[in-house]
Amino acid sequence: MTEYIKVDKEQHGFVQRYVKEANISLNYLKDKGEDITDALENYRNVLSMIEVINRFDADHFEYDVTKAINTLKTYWDCGTMTPLTLKPDEFNNQHIYIDQVGYLDNIRCEFIKKHKDDIYNFKAYKAEVNKCYIMRDDMVCCKCIETKEICHNNPKIYLSAGGVITGNYVRLCKIKDEDVKRGEFTFKGSVTIQVNNIVYPDGHEILYTDIRNKKLNVLRHFYDIQTKFDHSFKKIDVRRFIIINE
Repeated sequence: MTEYIKVDKEQHGFVQRYVKEANISLNYLKDKGEDITDALENYRNVLSMIEVINRFDADHFEYDVTKAINTLKTYWDCGTMTPLTLKPDEFNNQHIYIDQVGYLDNIRCEFIKKHKDDIYNFKAYKAEVNKCYIMRDDMVCCKCIETKEICHNNPKIYLSAGGVITGNYVRLCKIKDEDVKRGEFTFKGSVTIQVNNIVYPDGHEILYTDIRNKKLNVLRHFYDIQTKFDHSFKKIDVRRFIIINE
């Protein structure tokens, strides 16, 4: 077996076991004829983190490692370690513009933004694309590709009812007034919403999901979801699509 990653034999058994598993995985990918460049870089990056973890107190190793990983995950997912106050002094005074609307950034979480008296979470949800319909010029025939692409930070999602896109779409998730008044908002992480994607001949794309999607109800539990209407994408009957994969 080729040793793509090597460490000193004096290293702790935890590191040695990881390196052994990484090399087994890399050899497996290589034998399948796959390019291992990205995987090798990823395993080396993880090794750098493990070498830091390896310095933890041996008497409380498992506890300390678990606690550190959970803390890192909390910070990675939420961007903060304690609740936001959402008070005026927690926002800067320089507007940034999204969809031609001026917002103030929260100085602790840049995806929490304020417009007038309303506060929004621009990381409340993300979309996972299941199917991508690449339309032909007749707008009926299309190629269907299965994918697992992730679209982060509240992408615009159109709503369909009975297979017909209504023109209504989700974009803004307003933090509920009672949470703002309480002065204690804890970000729970982004809700993943399953969607499909339509790509038009001119390159324009839209995401859509059924209005009954249960993850929309999850969002409504934490936020006031504000829908808007787009005349450009109304009464699109997805049921009429003819899939032609060549």
